[in-house]
Amino acid sequence: MSQPTPAQFGDDRLPVRFWKKVNVQPGGCWQWTAVRTQDGYPKFRYDGEMARAHRLSYALLRSAIPAGLALDHLCRNRACVNPAHLEPVTSRENTLRGDSGVARNATKTHCENGHEFTPENTRMYRGSRVCRECRRQVGREQKHLRWRVSELNDAIAKAVTALREMQALEPDHIKAAQLYEIELRLRHAAGTQDEVAA
Repeated sequence: MSQPTPAQFGDDRLPVRFWKKVNVQPGGCWQWTAVRTQDGYPKFRYDGEMARAHRLSYALLRSAIPAGLALDHLCRNRACVNPAHLEPVTSRENTLRGDSGVARNATKTHCENGHEFTPENTRMYRGSRVCRECRRQVGREQKHLRWRVSELNDAIAKAVTALREMQALEPDHIKAAQLYEIELRLRHAAGTQDEVAA
């Protein structure tokens, strides 16, 4: 079985109107100058159907694209239709080779707090890596916060009870001093040590 003829610019295996939409760039890219998709891939009408021009170029000038594979632009230029700059790879490999957020996250070795992504410290959740140490820290902080809220609720309940008792029994000048004491206790329970205006 013979090897396919290497692709050259202007190759007659593609129609002349295809080549009218292509400019050769200094780096070897065959830059598509016509219609593109929203994400920058070249479009071309061929045999009555709209096709991705880079896929058409690869299929006609190089070889058929294996089922289930995507074409990776090795030149990182989505508008390039040079088949020498294209390689069939899995969608996952194509994504990981790119510069998307998914690709950048896949290459990270540490979480945003500096903990290493090791098998022991990494958990998969909905397709993403989660740092176990960070989750433990969040859990500890939430537990402490629940404890503080519980402590504050207890202090408020005691203060309300004391106020009700005071309203029923004490004259006004004693009430003011007791209110001041209750306010100090509430501030202490809430963790604020601000000076209370007298």
